Amino acid sequence: MNDKSIYDARLMKLNTEHALSTVKNFHFDGGKASRLISGIAISSCLPNANDTSFLAKGVDFTLPTPLLWNHQWERPLGRVISVERRGDALHFKAEIGNNMFWIDQIWAEVIARNAAAVSVGGESLLDPVCNRTFSYWRLNEISVVQVGADPGAVIDRCWERLPYVTLNRPNETQHWSAQCG
Repeated sequence: MNDKSIYDARLMKLNTEHALSTVKNFHFDGGKASRLISGIAISSCLPNANDTSFLAKGVDFTLPTPLLWNHQWERPLGRVISVERRGDALHFKAEIGNNMFWIDQIWAEVIARNAAAVSVGGESLLDPVCNRTFSYWRLNEISVVQVGADPGAVIDRCWERLPYVTLNRPNETQHWSAQCG
């Protein structure tokens, strides 16, 4: 491993720690509804619009993983709480912060389906990368974006869950789901 690789790995670790610390300390209010999304982070092993392929079967990850806005480490939206490989696809579930004004604006865009695309940020664990295919790689972050490189990588469900149960009312509000229309 050369000096640049060591530096890049340390920087990625610092970015991840900072994003998750920011989210944990500032983005969640336990008295407000939890905001949840689920979807597909990688839809297939085919090259995306950037001519890069990420193979779901080769992903290495730790949870929680940062959920960012447009791959911007300084704009963490929340945390990815579940990642699952299903064939050539990589599915996820994430919690979006509920205590920051700028996140409220993005949440409104997610509900309106104006920001329903998903993109992954990762680094190869093999050197060199062959034909721009990441066959063994680390998932560093998942981002909510307006337009993603993988057209099948999308949010497919968006809902809120109240922190308490009320009589005669459900504690979960589903804003939309691709399965329900």
